[in-house]
Amino acid sequence: MSQGPTKKRTVIQCYGCTAEFLSTRSDAKWCADCKRSNYSKLYVQYETMRTTPCVDCGRPSTRRCLRCRACANRQKNGRWVGEKNPSWKGGRHFSKRGYVEVLIAPHTRVLEHRYAWEQVHGPIPKNWLVHHLNGIKTDNRLENLVAMSRSQHHRNHHEPWEQRIRDLEAQLERCIDGASCDTRERLRVGSAFLQALFV
Repeated sequence: MSQGPTKKRTVIQCYGCTAEFLSTRSDAKWCADCKRSNYSKLYVQYETMRTTPCVDCGRPSTRRCLRCRACANRQKNGRWVGEKNPSWKGGRHFSKRGYVEVLIAPHTRVLEHRYAWEQVHGPIPKNWLVHHLNGIKTDNRLENLVAMSRSQHHRNHHEPWEQRIRDLEAQLERCIDGASCDTRERLRVGSAFLQALFV
């Protein structure tokens, strides 16, 4: 088998360490050791020779870039914030408890029903809350909202359920003590009692 022509090697003196080395290229300047140690420094020098001015501030930027890093970051930061974001939902968000939260300032969310009440009636007193009359947490119309103390809210909101539990307990006692209830009646009262406990 015949091989192709071999390249001629020439002896060249290194620019860095002044040692002589063999190379197939006639324009070689560095030996392998100097090339490895000086590569990053030479690359930076090469890149700085090929810079272009930033279109915003005029400072040098790396090649293939319109802007320097500071101007590029400044431009990127405000691009997808708030209403500019394609996923923007008007600043409304649902909390884990099912209430609607609104964005009133950057990084400041408040419950929409409390915010709506405060806009019309002023600040809510301490230890008071805003109650939805129809029980729907997302219905934040003013005619559906009323401010009340926690004790009033407990009376209006929890006492009917507590009264229902007391009534069912009494029915269950009557069914267990006396023979006035048949098996179906006992099951109905027992299941209604459990439902009232866990609603």
